[in-house]
Amino acid sequence: MADLDQLAKDNAGNIMKFTRAVLFFGPADADIPDALTEATAGQPPVLSALPTGYVPAGLIKKDGGFEFGADRDISETESLGYASPTRRDVQKEDVTISYALQEFKRSSFERYFGLDLSGVTVDATTGEVSFARPITPGLIDFRAFIIARDRSGPQETYFGRFFPKAQITEVDSSSFSAEDEFAFPVTMTGQPDPVVGYSEKFFIGGAGFKARGTAGHGFGTP
Repeated sequence: MADLDQLAKDNAGNIMKFTRAVLFFGPADADIPDALTEATAGQPPVLSALPTGYVPAGLIKKDGGFEFGADRDISETESLGYASPTRRDVQKEDVTISYALQEFKRSSFERYFGLDLSGVTVDATTGEVSFARPITPGLIDFRAFIIARDRSGPQETYFGRFFPKAQITEVDSSSFSAEDEFAFPVTMTGQPDPVVGYSEKFFIGGAGFKARGTAGHGFGTP
């Protein structure tokens, strides 16, 4: 005889709350990360260094954090005598990530205004910089890697979401206000990269994830 609680096999340790997350930007031709973590024999896994060229986006507005979504276009086939579609096909899927950059720096301006400011330098005397918004802005491809962490030390779990071909497809309003900081709210879309064959890659690791093992997280072992 089975007991419902035994069949459920609930595991509260598998509930994740990612209270720390960092976004990294990389140029469109930057190397792609092979792994999120690394470890030596007998030691717990630790984060791997990122390839050359990736820079942190900086502080992100707390309200909302990173909000992930997926917009699917589905075509339906209907058949005579059936009340429901007899076939569904995914025509398009856009993976979107909304967030608000808070730091007043070059990478924020580049993403929000759709600019490449790599050639902009400060004035030798005043330290001032200037740049213009183009009449017809373009979409700039870049790589993006969001690394989130739940807990710390021997219980830490890392969740990485890598986008080999990202674009800023929407920008929200910003304001000069005495109450709120000047932020850069944007929506980033992960585009399919034909070279690597995907639009997003997931990485999960860390000492806590490893300690839970197959019985806890459900993934097989080699």
